[in-house]
Amino acid sequence: MTDKQSQLDKFKEAARELETDDDPERFKERVGKLVKKRATPGSTHEARVEERTRLRKAAQKSEDDAIDKRVRDNLKDHGA
Repeated sequence: MTDKQSQLDKFKEAARELETDDDPERFKERVGKLVKKRATPGSTHEARVEERTRLRKAAQKSEDDAIDKRVRDNLKDHGA
């Protein structure tokens, strides 16, 4: 491949090399093995993402609660 080839030309060349340029089913079969599958509902990856999101929300709430307490204490200390 040359450096000046367009992305489309590179794709077509790769399809020819994989012998998938003339058969859509063969293309799906061969390229499908190379492409990572997206997370499906209930997958381990999705569960980790959900857990991280839950922990971030809990940490933010905890931080917000601590700030609220400091503000209340500060107001109480200054007679407001």
